[in-house]
Amino acid sequence: MKFTQKDAKKLEITTTLETHNMFQTQGGFSATYSRSITTTTPESVVIPEGFTSIDNRAFINWDNLKEIKIPKSVTSIGELAFAGCNSLKSVEIPGSVESIGEGAFAGCNSLKSVEIPGSVESIGDYAFVGCSGLEKVEIQEGVKHIGNIAFHDCKSLTTIQIPKSIQSIESNAFEGCSSLDLRQIPEALTKRSGHTV
Repeated sequence: MKFTQKDAKKLEITTTLETHNMFQTQGGFSATYSRSITTTTPESVVIPEGFTSIDNRAFINWDNLKEIKIPKSVTSIGELAFAGCNSLKSVEIPGSVESIGEGAFAGCNSLKSVEIPGSVESIGDYAFVGCSGLEKVEIQEGVKHIGNIAFHDCKSLTTIQIPKSIQSIESNAFEGCSSLDLRQIPEALTKRSGHTV
């Protein structure tokens, strides 16, 4: 696999050149960005069709990353995959994704809205913790579980759509969401889960 860096702002991953900085693991994608290549991480990353997973910590702390193109072949987003990507403004999670790992988008402070497709069975613990700029979350029908502290401290969150398919919300999933009216979360669901949301 190879990456083609057209400039310091854009990184395109292809499958024709090998590098020790980008590597494929059992159909997944991992990246270790070397500061010797450039002084900053790219603003845009394109992952091609064919990759089935984004591995744990793949883009952790890529502080300049604003845009990521995730192909429809990806079925899982690993733990801390985009954690600390403070400049990430939007992400489109394709309908092929079945799991979002723990802390996958933790601390993505510029993220304004996110749509979780119904193909995702479970939103991992801490998945969006500390996303202070997150205002809107739309969870599609099909998602069954919201993990522990999943949206903790999303202070700007005002709108959340909870589908009827949700079976459990773990403890403190929405703790610290000071702008969120918790009446948007069905009372029957919070009682069934047995946790403080």
